[in-house]
Amino acid sequence: MSVKEKWKQSEWKDRCRKKISGCDGVIVLLSNYTYHADGVRWEMKCANEERIKMAGMHIRKNDK
Repeated sequence: MSVKEKWKQSEWKDRCRKKISGCDGVIVLLSNYTYHADGVRWEMKCANEERIKMAGMHIRKNDK
């Protein structure tokens, strides 16, 4: 999630959830490293809990 100012770690999840819950959908950019990115995985879990539709998109043509 891109933000204009750095968030404190303690408020990151609360503010992120508020932003996600206000979305119509989430596009997840998938790479070989997505699975290892704790923040991305949490955002996907959050979107799922908020019942926000998700679509995944591979960012490398031959690297799936």
